[in-house]
Amino acid sequence: MTDMERELRRRLWCSVWTWDRFMVGIFNRASIIQSNEPVPLPNPKLDQTRDDPEIPSIVLTKVLENQLTRQLYDDSQKDADLDAKLALVENFMDRLPSVFRLNGADVRWDTKHPRLVAQRLQLHTTCYMAQMILLRPTVLDIERCDPNRLSHTIELSLKCMEVSRKLFDACVPQHAKYFMVTFAPFDNASFLASIVIKAGRKRQVPRRSEVLTAIGQAIYMCNKLREFTKLGATTWTILMALASKFILDASERTIFEQIGRIRDESGPTERPFLEPGMGHDEPLIRQPDSISNLVDISETDWGMWGASEPSAQVDLGILDGMWDWNGLGLGDMGSG
Repeated sequence: MTDMERELRRRLWCSVWTWDRFMVGIFNRASIIQSNEPVPLPNPKLDQTRDDPEIPSIVLTKVLENQLTRQLYDDSQKDADLDAKLALVENFMDRLPSVFRLNGADVRWDTKHPRLVAQRLQLHTTCYMAQMILLRPTVLDIERCDPNRLSHTIELSLKCMEVSRKLFDACVPQHAKYFMVTFAPFDNASFLASIVIKAGRKRQVPRRSEVLTAIGQAIYMCNKLREFTKLGATTWTILMALASKFILDASERTIFEQIGRIRDESGPTERPFLEPGMGHDEPLIRQPDSISNLVDISETDWGMWGASEPSAQVDLGILDGMWDWNGLGLGDMGSG
């Protein structure tokens, strides 16, 4: 076996192992890869050129994601409390290389190497979702959870949604089938929607207007992705079913109505992959103004989305078994 073949196998194993552990955290299922045999990490230096030695290797983000995952699943973390694990992720984010930094990233190579934009956004999304995996189980019972913990979790989810929207802007339409483009906004929106549904009229949701706006943005993105991937169609159906359970006032209802009007009927447009600066200058949907005169949006005008009312009999694939469908009033959605 040549050195290059060995390196390619390391890169493949690094990606597969990281993804397996990530899916374990999200879906709460057993790991597919049972082996704990140590495998050397890929060597990012092999991709660096003499002309631009400072430009990160194309594999560096996968190495970083693998390192974060290994730290979280290390034996030393088995007995660590939640705050210690959250601090581990935050410290990891603070130590990211300058080109991938969360704040004040070094963007001087973005124009010449637009892949760095997508890699930076994916890495930020992964870090936020790692924190959400840790926090989500502690706040789903909103009647008994710590209010400060709930506020912090919602704040992280909103940050993750914003990064996910930028990743969507960067990748669609050319790379619309990339899993994280669909799953990241959907996963966050489904969590936020479950909080809104469980709160009902009884409890105020922290940053409620922003939460509803974020859910609306996810619906918009999944709606656009329906024409590219089956996962987009499935996630759109689920989010619309969840939204139909919301109890909203008239001004909040305009969030979802306005998203339907924004829907672009012109079809996919050609644009460069990850063109620097690409994105929305204005929010996809405007913020609601007030909360009064509660109404239910169960009579949603599904036609404005170019589709009939979503059926409960939907093929959820890997998404089945992920949520407490009965607890959300969607008992027919999953197979149980």
